[in-house]
Amino acid sequence: MGSPVLWGPNNYANNLQNAELTATGALLAYNGPKNYITYGNFENQLTTGWSLGTIGTLTNGLPTGSPTFGSGASGNLSIAIVTSGQLSGTASLSYVSSAATTAGNMLASQSYAIDVEDQAKVLGFKFSYSAISNASNANWSGTSSNSFGVAVYDVTNSAFLGVAGAFNLVQSSGTGIATGTFQTASNTASIRFIIYNVNATSGAITLYFDSFQVGPQVTMQAPAMSDWISYTPTGSWIANTTYSGKWRRVGDSAEIQISLTLSGAPTATTLTLNLPTSLVIDYTKLAIATGAVPVFGQATGVHSGTFYNFAVLYNSTSSVSVSYTTATSGTLAGISATAPVTWVSTDTVTVDFLVPISGWSSNSVSSSDTATNVVAFSATGTANTAFTTTPSIVQFNTVNKDTAGAYSSGTYTIPVTGFYQVNAALDNATSFAAANGILLNVTRNGSNITSGYMRSESAVSSPLTSAPTVAATYLYNAGDTLTITAAGISTSFTATSGIYTYLNISRVSGPAVITATESVNARYTNSSGQSIPNNSATTITGWVKDFDSHAAFSTSGIYTVPVSGKYIVSFELIYASASVVAATQYGLYVTQAGSQSRQITVADYFPSASTTAYTGINGTILVGCFAGDTLTVQGYQSSGGARSLLADQSTNIISFVRVGN
Repeated sequence: MGSPVLWGPNNYANNLQNAELTATGALLAYNGPKNYITYGNFENQLTTGWSLGTIGTLTNGLPTGSPTFGSGASGNLSIAIVTSGQLSGTASLSYVSSAATTAGNMLASQSYAIDVEDQAKVLGFKFSYSAISNASNANWSGTSSNSFGVAVYDVTNSAFLGVAGAFNLVQSSGTGIATGTFQTASNTASIRFIIYNVNATSGAITLYFDSFQVGPQVTMQAPAMSDWISYTPTGSWIANTTYSGKWRRVGDSAEIQISLTLSGAPTATTLTLNLPTSLVIDYTKLAIATGAVPVFGQATGVHSGTFYNFAVLYNSTSSVSVSYTTATSGTLAGISATAPVTWVSTDTVTVDFLVPISGWSSNSVSSSDTATNVVAFSATGTANTAFTTTPSIVQFNTVNKDTAGAYSSGTYTIPVTGFYQVNAALDNATSFAAANGILLNVTRNGSNITSGYMRSESAVSSPLTSAPTVAATYLYNAGDTLTITAAGISTSFTATSGIYTYLNISRVSGPAVITATESVNARYTNSSGQSIPNNSATTITGWVKDFDSHAAFSTSGIYTVPVSGKYIVSFELIYASASVVAATQYGLYVTQAGSQSRQITVADYFPSASTTAYTGINGTILVGCFAGDTLTVQGYQSSGGARSLLADQSTNIISFVRVGN
């Protein structure tokens, strides 16, 4: 006998495992977790609830305009029901473009009313998809270069909601599962769920969709763990000491193993060991009295075949010390070159300790907008060989690898925010006179960030036939352009197109995950006494870090958002004592760039009377950001002349805190 059958909201059968029985055996209907997409599985074998349209304006691949529902899509695009090769149940939705798709065309659900309890909440989405034919015509990089993306439209407020995981259609073969989150506004009453063409495909393509779910998040949480990572430790013993080490994340802590091998007497100082770069001990998580010295782990020393046991103690927020118990008093003392023994060649010290890390949480859910995919490009040769003394873009013409399809006619468009390593060379067939040569530049959005050159050195004519090179590591945001330009120094030259003409670009990967439960915060102070000119919004520089969970704020006054969400930015500026004119303006601003460009007024102050005094202004603002956005902090004053900030770090403070999606 088969399982009893229940009929769900779309008249499709659910087995008893999706229902509940009371203690007396009475049957209670149960349709699983809340799902706002009524027509999400196509078991009615109709396209009811879905239509084509256009998304409106796209900015860096994200929708920012006014959508048109039910019309405007290319005639090449159509939807239908398929009952053969379906992804789930008896039917799936087929999305067919008979030619190259058009960026901005979309598949949109009907408008769905949401419950009051889901207003101002983070909701999740999930659906299955499969590229049935011509998958190679699409981009699946998981970046703004993607062919397909996800959007959610707030019908109530006529605005798109920020989506974490907007480009999560990344599987070109088999059946993929796209998941992500978005946050509704406090008054959102209805929404539409959208799949859109971020960028045009190179030709026809067919996708199947099924099992759409939109509703409150159902998340699985587990301790964040990582594999062992090899690194080269550093410490206070420098002479005759070779370090090796590994570390891994264990929940909210880091487990660290360090081995020291001696080739002679070490440096005559107490042994301290530094944590891996960017890890900071969170002293507040330790259940000990303030000022006490915690024991983090143990160490073993081997001297002339004899084993010694040591303790690993707190030294600072970025280092630990290795200590032993003295025989005379029983107190702890740091091991040194001569204590508790005189260390000699072939002796070893092995250290193992566990420390809580600032900004880490024990339970975590991986953020779906973290880019961990490989981003790499390489090309050789050049199509343009003649260069003058005016810089022009080098067009490398033999592309060997372009994982993101980001290169065209000499311009590489950054697919995902991050630090990029750039190496380039340009061979030539010209012999140069004295002081002549070649200048190469790496540019960001047309502006030089670094240069390299090669030229003859002496006053005597000297042939120059080797390749000048240039290298850089620089932060680029998604959508930025990267080019290599070349110019002759004092004379024109002719380049050659051999293997010594090349361009290599690779993104330096960040952490594997930025977790949803991680703290994202920073606080900086400023005692630079910077002068703020009259009537000019000026970026505040010279910041000094108190803490920064993701090393996201630079001393130049720019915060690079590490993970999408809502951020509270608050800061205070105090000007040094000077003459203050009534009704002059003192302002605090945050300039946002990336997902949108705007200047946000944090606070404005207008003195009511003329006097000589310190002038202070403070404010707080909530800003919605996408990963890779930058927030620049600025001061403004209109006193009629320059005003200097008070050189006091206790009064000039800025902080950033992520408060959710």
